This record gives sequence, C-alpha cells and structure tokens, in this order.
Amino acid sequence: MIFGINFILNVLWTVLFFGLKKLELAFIEIILLEISILMMILICWKINKKSSYLLWPYFVWVGFASILNLLAFR
Repeated sequence: MIFGINFILNVLWTVLFFGLKKLELAFIEIILLEISILMMILICWKINKKSSYLLWPYFVWVGFASILNLLAFR
C-alpha cells in the first residue's frame, strides 16, 4: 500500500510543480513524499535490509528536489 501511495505522491508532485505551477502546494506535497519514502525504508528494513539501502539514494534525491522546490517560490 505504501508503494502505491508513494507512486501517487510522486506523480502528484510533478503535476503540481510543472503542470499547474503551484509551487507552494508542490513543496507541501514533496514533504509528504519524503515521509512516504522514509516509511518505505522502515518497512523494507524489517523485510530485507539490502532493499532498504537501495531506497536511500531516492530519499536523498527527493530531499535535494525539496530544496530546489523551496528556492523556486522564495
């Protein structure tokens, strides 16, 4: 279920940021995306530690995108 939520949040951010140009809403949404990635990391950690390690680059990349998103509307 968390993977589906993450997918929806990922698509929604693209629509909000690039499509609708709602930078403030996109920033709020990308924070939710970061939380969902952390939840995926924690869930995967319990099942298979190696798979949770593979999610860290995704987490870092979305964190970098969050900073860029924040700077875009400031």
